[in-house]
Amino acid sequence: MKKDFWKDWKNKNKVELNGISVTKKARKLILNNIPNREIIGIYSKGSFPRREMNQKSDIDLITIIKHSKYLPKIQKLQKDNKTSLGLPIHLESVSIFELKNGIKCKSSGKQGKTTSRIMKQIPNFKIIYGKGLTHRNFPARTDKKDLESLIKFYKNILIPSYKNKKVEFSNIVKATFWLVEDEQRFKGKKSSTSWKNLAGSVKDKNHIIHETLKLRLKPTKDKVIRQNFLRKLIRYMSKLEKDLKEASN
Repeated sequence: MKKDFWKDWKNKNKVELNGISVTKKARKLILNNIPNREIIGIYSKGSFPRREMNQKSDIDLITIIKHSKYLPKIQKLQKDNKTSLGLPIHLESVSIFELKNGIKCKSSGKQGKTTSRIMKQIPNFKIIYGKGLTHRNFPARTDKKDLESLIKFYKNILIPSYKNKKVEFSNIVKATFWLVEDEQRFKGKKSSTSWKNLAGSVKDKNHIIHETLKLRLKPTKDKVIRQNFLRKLIRYMSKLEKDLKEASN
């Protein structure tokens, strides 16, 4: 039932070897605390399966479970072990009930939040335990609605949090990839399996994705560069809003 997709990787670096070790520990943690019959699949997502980890990367896992009553248990595992396994970990979970209804339930602690993004991204995740989802007959928001929602979140929560020094600049850079991915999906483009591929798929050299990739590969503490990027991000979102408005007319 366990699946180690990284076995096929060649020339693993030290960061990846550490990521493999922590992923195994996190998987074991989940399997030791959640009845295995309840687990449909455990997926690895984020920079690790894309082989795009850096020194600040964490390990992201999402567990698909049958019944929502186990959601708080996984939340507690996340809280108790966030930094104890060798790398920061993020343990996400979603139940079949939530997927069928399209929104998170009360026991998830995120009541009302859509599950749409999970369903659209899961083909790019790597399964590390279980059979996984065998069908895709679950409701999902339109790509347009996903993009509108993400822009709203960035404008009202993420960027203000960065300005108030509650989140790091690296979070802004990482979030920009998700924004571009939603933009490409809204425009009918295929979802990318890596950030490098995403950047390569955008031919406009002035598009923000290219600077985003550079900042991801070579982080900077230069305040001027960071301020300029943030201004560019805000202009980019304004343009997206204009595109969305035109698509509605």
